[in-house]
Amino acid sequence: MLKQAQVGMTKKTAKNLKIETRAPRINPRIGPRPLPLYLGLAHMLWLNLPAVSQILKSDLPNLKLLEDQLPNALRQKRKQLQQHWTQLSAQNKNADALFDAALHNLAQNHYQTFLDALTRYRNHAIMRDLPEPPVLWRAGTTRLLDFSDKKNKTKPVVLIIPSLINRYHVLDMDKKQSFVRDLAKAGFRPLLLDWGVPGAEEITFGFDEYLTKRLFPALNYAQKMAGEKVHVIGYCMGGLLAAALAVHAADAIRSLVFLATPWDFHSDKDQAARVKKMLPQLEPIIKQQGELPVDVLQCFFISLQPFALLDKFLRFAAMKKGSAEERTFVLIEDWVNEGVPLAGNVAMSCLQGWYGENTPICNTWKILGKSIRPQEINLPSLHVIPQNDKIVPPASAKALAGLMRKSTVLQPEFGHISMMVNAAARDRLWPSVFSWLASH
Repeated sequence: MLKQAQVGMTKKTAKNLKIETRAPRINPRIGPRPLPLYLGLAHMLWLNLPAVSQILKSDLPNLKLLEDQLPNALRQKRKQLQQHWTQLSAQNKNADALFDAALHNLAQNHYQTFLDALTRYRNHAIMRDLPEPPVLWRAGTTRLLDFSDKKNKTKPVVLIIPSLINRYHVLDMDKKQSFVRDLAKAGFRPLLLDWGVPGAEEITFGFDEYLTKRLFPALNYAQKMAGEKVHVIGYCMGGLLAAALAVHAADAIRSLVFLATPWDFHSDKDQAARVKKMLPQLEPIIKQQGELPVDVLQCFFISLQPFALLDKFLRFAAMKKGSAEERTFVLIEDWVNEGVPLAGNVAMSCLQGWYGENTPICNTWKILGKSIRPQEINLPSLHVIPQNDKIVPPASAKALAGLMRKSTVLQPEFGHISMMVNAAARDRLWPSVFSWLASH
């Protein structure tokens, strides 16, 4: 309350009261979100050291399966630790105690490194500082942002649709790493949908409403501005929305680009099974809250790779302070933690429909009463399918490409996020996407 009152004071009042008028401190960050889960997983590994010790001591096939539950930091040292165990067990009667003590010290070092890296991130001064593009159109909390410059006001228009569960910033991360700004430099006029945080209206939406009240008007605006058909790009979940838009409004679209867009949600059986098990716990939350909260969404994604969050902060700890690598890490982590809640009806369609019943590949995903069938879309399409994608299995995205009549496939060696934020992707992947658009 005191900080809020200070912010509202005039400079003159503040001077009289000798109160500093600089912007309120934003650090430490609230993330990584949910912070208790990060700390809990790190602590759980610590508590499970006896089980880890048995995994490292044994070559039994059933124990090797448990290796997937270890963080990379321990997996990478498995051979070294097993050699150490072999030597100890052959030479010392107290081999078990000595090995467990060595493992304990190693884990303790990793644990402290993880905590230090977490603190370093939470208090970091780096912030995303790109200028806000002009707003061309808005409805509720949704905005259409114009990333063009004076030189390409008459260039081909590209409507870009991000996912509903994250802000668009992954497509516009930094001055030297912005997919949409590079798209403008390549001779296009990028118009990007910023979904914003669902407001009182959007929180009641299902896919029908998102199409009729947001996507149709945005596409109509873009087409009128272009005076011709427009290109449409969809990233991840935005690609499914792009496909739905193409089924209902193909006459307004020139071509489609799908960036890491899932379609066969059962291509990864384990992932689908995990979601199916989680649904009974998630459904009451969605019904009670009217939405799928951000922290619950984060828990869902963390569950796909539980210890990856420990590994990433151990990698961060090794990054040189002031380096480009460090800056990118902080900006990505901020984006991940700036997720937005998902409207309850949409959340149920995704979890129960997409993951549970695999409605897209089964041709039973319907919007406005019509099945979204890619095989009926007679438009040229480019499918960028990152080979190291841990969020959207490549096989899931390939299923969509296989159904489209006029599809072209790119399979870069990037991940779901790195295809947008890795400097190498800017040089090796994006030009191919821009070139394909130019040819259509």
